[in-house]
Amino acid sequence: MKRNGAADAEETATLPVLLLTVQQAAAVCQVSTDQIYRWTYEPDFPVIAQPHAFRIHARLLDQWLIKRANQGRKEEGSAA
Repeated sequence: MKRNGAADAEETATLPVLLLTVQQAAAVCQVSTDQIYRWTYEPDFPVIAQPHAFRIHARLLDQWLIKRANQGRKEEGSAA
């Protein structure tokens, strides 16, 4: 089945952003770009490193942040 160009453009426009730049990830997380670069050294941080460019997987970043937040709560709770 052949598609027209307008339909293809419409489908592409509705796709979610999968890869974020460091600047976009910093804006989403409300932290500095320096903080994002520090996080890229953590073993489970969802970064794709290429020469002169980093991309962060958006869905995996969300999961990573949730996991990190839950670990922080557990650590606070065990100290009490």
